[in-house]
Amino acid sequence: MKRKFVIFVSLLMSCLILFSNLVACKQEETGSDAVRQLYTDGVHVYNVSDSTGNDYLVDANGYSDYIIVIPENAGKWLQFAADELVLFFKEATNITLPVIYDSTVGSTDNGKYIVLGCDNLLFESSGLTADKAVLDRHGFIIQTISDDIYIAGAYDDGTNFGVYAFLKVEFNYDCFSDSMYHIDTEVKNIKLKIYDVTDVPDLKVRFGGDWFHNNDTALRRMGFVNRTGRDTIIGSPSSHTVFTYLK
Repeated sequence: MKRKFVIFVSLLMSCLILFSNLVACKQEETGSDAVRQLYTDGVHVYNVSDSTGNDYLVDANGYSDYIIVIPENAGKWLQFAADELVLFFKEATNITLPVIYDSTVGSTDNGKYIVLGCDNLLFESSGLTADKAVLDRHGFIIQTISDDIYIAGAYDDGTNFGVYAFLKVEFNYDCFSDSMYHIDTEVKNIKLKIYDVTDVPDLKVRFGGDWFHNNDTALRRMGFVNRTGRDTIIGSPSSHTVFTYLK
């Protein structure tokens, strides 16, 4: 009798576990669909085409006239954005772009520039705007005016992500982990592109997980920021399924 009871209880528990798993799977599917519908408030406008003139970002001989311009009072993450642009541009083309301060440039007529940041004097005189109400903390714009390229967020974090977007368009840059990324190499003969780009993430902020708290470089290359000390932006920690939301 006792043996039959044990078998009955075992069978009952197995049935309950199977039923609960089926229900959980169904709820997870429904939840995932709901999440994907919920986080679709971003802006992803990428109008990019080659210029019709004779301007080149990198010419057929592997030379570039372009100079990176940053504000004289550039903060940590805007300086980081410039460093990343120099680093990956060189890896793709073997060209080291010079970096200068905005205060040393009298006019954009005097050269070809990649202008970083909305506090840049060249950006301020361009007629462009980086609207905080639209871009928030991590959105950005990329615009071409004449032969100059402007990359700017309303905040430096956005400018940083704008640089990675620029590298993706020009050199197919993508980062998959803290130790794995792709970028085209030996690149030459790239025409100047006419950019009309506005990108705002579907999530309000791009928080990374706890596992990368000591590696800000890896986080940013993967499209996130360190959440340490920033939870007050949205009032709660970042989600464990942030990768799903952003893809």
